[in-house]
Amino acid sequence: MPHCCGRSFTSNGIRNHLDNSAYHSNEIECRWCYARWPTHDGKLRQEHEEKEHWLACDSCTYIFRTEELLQEHKEEEHPPNYCYGCKRSFQSLNNLNM
Repeated sequence: MPHCCGRSFTSNGIRNHLDNSAYHSNEIECRWCYARWPTHDGKLRQEHEEKEHWLACDSCTYIFRTEELLQEHKEEEHPPNYCYGCKRSFQSLNNLNM
């Protein structure tokens, strides 16, 4: 259950509280959860979203919002048993090492 201002809220209740409270009117919020920061702290929001909600490819610097997008990227850009020298894929890692 979300908490704010020392109180607990339902999902709809927290949305109403955040939208209608004068205290929260000058804040920016995470695009994926209810976290909020002062409007001048856009960098904090970006760091939060990247750490908490985005998935990083372990082979390059790309980040993705969903597991499906990450897997699609890996299959297209980093296929298993792929030789970047001859630009071919192999059935097994043993064949790649030849």
